[in-house]
Amino acid sequence: MPADSRVPWTPWGQVAVSGVDATSAGEGITRIRSDKARITANVSRLASEHGIRLLAAGGPVFVAQGLISPWVSRFVAVIVDPARFHDFVRIALESGWTLVPPKKGATLLPSVTVSLSRNDWAVDLRVYSTFPGFYAPPQNVFDLLWNRRQTMPVHGIQVRTVDRLVTIMLAVHDRLGDQPRSPRAQSNKSYLLAQFHSGLTEGDRSRLRALTEELGAGEPMRQLFVALDMDPGGVVLPPESYAKWRLGLPAVGPALIALLALVECPPKSRMIQTLCVLRQSPGTVIRAVIGFPRAIWLLAGVRRRLWKDILVDQGLSEHELRR
Repeated sequence: MPADSRVPWTPWGQVAVSGVDATSAGEGITRIRSDKARITANVSRLASEHGIRLLAAGGPVFVAQGLISPWVSRFVAVIVDPARFHDFVRIALESGWTLVPPKKGATLLPSVTVSLSRNDWAVDLRVYSTFPGFYAPPQNVFDLLWNRRQTMPVHGIQVRTVDRLVTIMLAVHDRLGDQPRSPRAQSNKSYLLAQFHSGLTEGDRSRLRALTEELGAGEPMRQLFVALDMDPGGVVLPPESYAKWRLGLPAVGPALIALLALVECPPKSRMIQTLCVLRQSPGTVIRAVIGFPRAIWLLAGVRRRLWKDILVDQGLSEHELRR
């Protein structure tokens, strides 16, 4: 199918693109749902055939776990064992997927995801190795999610998925992808938070806190905790091990760690976070300010790390992908 015939992004019951009538929008949603299920089954089978651990998230998983999304996303999300991430991307490319170049200037930080597309499907595949703000080691994060996995049948394939609590955490994760600021995007987030507030029991909330602590995910879950009337705790800066992994650098100092925390933080929360850190540890902020010029220079050189690693691994160049 030509790229220009792909259906528009459309939230539930609404038309998001001018000139698209309700019938076309409904057909578009049906096509997206169908393709998301097919892709989920396809990549799950592909990973299983090559002995690669893969977890599906969102889309059909969200619905199967009794949750309601106020929009239809234009991608399928999967989480792949970090130790086999490059292997999975290579296998996907060999099976007909193509790399989607990252948006220029979308973020200062290296991406933790690679997007793949195929002309015969209306949605893309988004492959995660781990998640920003989960401060536990990436392999530990994946192993923990894997040990909590569930299965569901999709097109005759037993698909391994994240469990319901992890689905909830990812649905409101405030550091995944672009940060939409439109009233509609904020309304969608509010809808999810209200749904989880009414649907999570006290036991669920206790398990959520324990899981958040195990993953070191307190910062991206701060908004969820507040919505659930749970104490989000004090601001926690990234540990050195996380900063070195996230930036792909052999050594990091206080300035780079503080800058990483600010860049990963949603824009509207950066000033609050800075003030909290200043109150908790004035010395950290002073050292960070002194070292900021060099930290910014270092940060500017690592943004496209994962993308470049993938290109080198596959023997490709950006010029070849854009032809």
